[in-house]
Amino acid sequence: MKSRELSAGSIRYYKRFWILIAIACAVAAGVISGSLIVGDSVRHSLEKRTLDRLGDARTVIVSQNGYLDAAFAAAVPSGRGMLYSDGFVSADGRLIPVNVWGIDSVEPGTVKINAPLSKEIGARQGSAVVLRLPRNGLVPSGSLFVTEEYTLGLRLSCTDVLSASQGGNLSLRVAQVLPYNVFVSRSELCENLETGDKISMVFSPEELGRSVLDDVFKPQYAGLSVRTAADGRSEVVSDAVFLQEDIIEAVSGRDAKPDRLFSYLANTISAGDAFVPYSFVTAMDYYKGESIPADQIYLTDYTAARLGARIGDQINVSYYISPGMKQLETDSVTLRVGRIIPIGEVLSDPGLSASYPGLTEAQRCSDWDSDLPLDMSLIGPQDELYWERYRSAPKAILPYAAVASSWKNPYGAATALRLDGEADLDALDASQCGVAMIHPLDSGLAAARGGVDFGGLFLALGCFIIAAALLLILNPLKEMLQKRKGEREVIESIGFQPKSIRKMINREAVPVLGIASLAGVVAGLLYAFVVLFLLGNLWKGATHTDGFAVYPRPLTLVTGLAAGLLLALGTVALTLRRSMRSGKKAARQANPAAIKVWAIICTALMILLPFLSKPLGAVVSFVLTGCLWVAAGTLWFCWYILKKPANDVSRSGLVRESLYYSRSGAILSFITLALGVFIVFAVGLNRQDFTDGSKRTALTGGYGWWCETSVPVYYDLSTPQGRSHLSLGTLSPQAEILQFLRAQGDDASCLNLNKVETPAVLAADMEVFLKDFPAGDITAQYMRSAPVALVDETVLLWGMAKQVGDTLHYTDSRGNPADIVICGTLPNTVFQGNIVMDRTVFEQFWPQTTGSEVFLFKSPQQNDAGIAAAALNEYGIRVTPTLERLKEFNSVTDAYLTIFLMLGFAGLLLGLVSFFVIMRKNLAARKEDIDQWACLGIPRETVHELLYKEYGPVPLLAAGLGVSGALLSVIISFGNIPVLIWLLCIVFAACLLYGIYVSVKKVIGKV
Repeated sequence: MKSRELSAGSIRYYKRFWILIAIACAVAAGVISGSLIVGDSVRHSLEKRTLDRLGDARTVIVSQNGYLDAAFAAAVPSGRGMLYSDGFVSADGRLIPVNVWGIDSVEPGTVKINAPLSKEIGARQGSAVVLRLPRNGLVPSGSLFVTEEYTLGLRLSCTDVLSASQGGNLSLRVAQVLPYNVFVSRSELCENLETGDKISMVFSPEELGRSVLDDVFKPQYAGLSVRTAADGRSEVVSDAVFLQEDIIEAVSGRDAKPDRLFSYLANTISAGDAFVPYSFVTAMDYYKGESIPADQIYLTDYTAARLGARIGDQINVSYYISPGMKQLETDSVTLRVGRIIPIGEVLSDPGLSASYPGLTEAQRCSDWDSDLPLDMSLIGPQDELYWERYRSAPKAILPYAAVASSWKNPYGAATALRLDGEADLDALDASQCGVAMIHPLDSGLAAARGGVDFGGLFLALGCFIIAAALLLILNPLKEMLQKRKGEREVIESIGFQPKSIRKMINREAVPVLGIASLAGVVAGLLYAFVVLFLLGNLWKGATHTDGFAVYPRPLTLVTGLAAGLLLALGTVALTLRRSMRSGKKAARQANPAAIKVWAIICTALMILLPFLSKPLGAVVSFVLTGCLWVAAGTLWFCWYILKKPANDVSRSGLVRESLYYSRSGAILSFITLALGVFIVFAVGLNRQDFTDGSKRTALTGGYGWWCETSVPVYYDLSTPQGRSHLSLGTLSPQAEILQFLRAQGDDASCLNLNKVETPAVLAADMEVFLKDFPAGDITAQYMRSAPVALVDETVLLWGMAKQVGDTLHYTDSRGNPADIVICGTLPNTVFQGNIVMDRTVFEQFWPQTTGSEVFLFKSPQQNDAGIAAAALNEYGIRVTPTLERLKEFNSVTDAYLTIFLMLGFAGLLLGLVSFFVIMRKNLAARKEDIDQWACLGIPRETVHELLYKEYGPVPLLAAGLGVSGALLSVIISFGNIPVLIWLLCIVFAACLLYGIYVSVKKVIGKV
């Protein structure tokens, strides 16, 4: 007979055992391949999302500080210009933030939206869409002299809903969450923002290098221009009004007499009791080629006449300054009249004035539109007449050095620059003008591939099922080997070596396990489909997306097949080798003394761990304690079973004797059940309660609401002045508001599946912040001394894969590298997804970010949140209770725990099935012994009692050990576990123990 025929015959004869082995092998291969397919599918879906949101954009050139001339797009190879703005729409009383894209292919008065936004607000073709967005004109809204209106509204007709393939999901932010996009006419957007023909970014389908940007960029594209001043000198100006200091220094070059001009609105120009209200004045270094003495002021003859001032008189000029967040303070300078200038001389030099929106184009002073608290009652007929004739012509010339430190703002240090020679704008590069080049596709794909490894995650979550399946292989295999003991002895007697016998049985195993592994891969595909469906629906909290498509790579299928097959073959081979060892070698494998030593070590470590909670962390310490409790209990049980029992004919002696001779099955069942119960209960109890804010003060700082706006708020809401300006004066005096500046970045929270390299940066006063959110030994003084930041500890480890001391690499508003070191961590606070740094350091990197879009709000009065929401409605405010925000973050953990719980429960069922299979097998094998007990006159009830004492304690002790270990693991968070979870766990524990008791009784009762 050929070996192939012999193997086939043996498989058919022992098919009952091989079927069970094959099923266990298929389960292991299915979980492995299914987990890997899930990982492939999620990664592929994230990559596809990246391609969908970027389209053909390989290079993007962005203006970080303002706008670019639309002609710049034509200079970039295959360039396509767009104008971007944040905004929001209203639907069913909700303010929904949107990305506003101004493009040339949309007709004025119309709008196109993407499919996710259409679904969210219920808008269709022909629907009216009311869009609100920041009034971000050429002059920065954070400066002092701007219009009082910070937002504008557009009522548009929806003409199309764009799909992902039509570019509807365009976004530069790394996230799998689909954006809400609005596409409007660029020309209409420019007209409403009063910017002229502008764009904010250029997209190109080509992979462009930095050298291309250097070649095509001209400072004129960033709004800088050179004109000839009235005195014949070259004059550099910006259409954004202000010139930044580094631009002034670069353009001035070697000019011996650079003349900086700053046009400013003075509150009063006074001499004694006489004053002129609300007048434009200009500070400069030189007038008519002569340096202006630092203690002098030049008045126009008009101003001198109104004040009755003469040469040498003292003149006081008062004006508003803002140390930050438009906290207005009145400052002044007192100077001596050095010269009186004819008004015609000032009028002949229009470059002495700057154009401020809402002010300089007004027909009358009373028409001024300014967010400054101007007292218009001070404006008299003379002032209106001056405005009618001369407009914003300055009424006085001041020395630049006398006021520059007060008038400078984050946007610039002058409104014009005059040079004797020709102004060389070519000395400026793109980065100095705030223009940066990025390659979003490369970084986006890298983030997608380096994000959450769902393959590894589901392998970890399913490891217990895999282990239970491999253990399940042992039971039928050992029973089959026991039945083939006589066959093996016959084969050995005719000269075959044990090695040859093992080969023979392995030849039987290969085709069986190969087919089983192949079936497991097919099951893995089904498993992956179900899991991905649940991730997009029932378990949406883990992904915050609308689902994934199944995408198995051929290599993954082969890997899953090979892994399942090799694990099963390895288990079979190892079992065969152990079963054929000599008695002496087998005895060495079951050494009770060694097991006792390990049991003592585990017990000692379990006792010591709670004392190491400070270096390890309390949570880690108690989780390890629970694990060691289960390990120690299992080892003590093994030691008890493996001790050679004395020949005791008492009832307890008979139980010990029976347990010893069925020790292999008893130990495997005990380990499987204890681990299964431990996992299920530890996961089930690890649910947090977010209904009681007092338990979450460390995570919320005591703040009740997290607020975000689509339009920046430039006022300090902690001051009476700021609250009054924003109609928040009715807030209770106890209300506290903590404001944050924000540099845009990607969401690094657990809600983002991609790997984030540059999270959004929040900045606050660290003195206040650290009082509410202490971070160990970190002090406010340290936070101000260096570019360092705090980050959520969970995100740092899992979302960013970094650690304390690592450096995050940003680009500041000037195009220079901005490296921020992670100096410490915060617990799972409401700041998850962001890094937090001190405001003074932040302003060194991003000085032009002066408005707040993020606030924390606390108040004993619940209606205060409603007052704030109503007052800031025009800013697109979204108010979220901090506990709800924590709950949203925790929903990801809950989703993973639910997955783990279900997989653990499946493994627990496998363990229970394995136990009862072993139990029934042992009872069947001991039928002759049980019949002999009956012949000796032992009553049937006594036999059942002996059998129950043998088999009953194993699952009950295992369940008790698992439950107690789970309680130890979560003991630190007992107070945060909801009552409902406690009740569910108690009920489940009772049902489990009762079910085990009844099942054991039922099986024994059939004997």
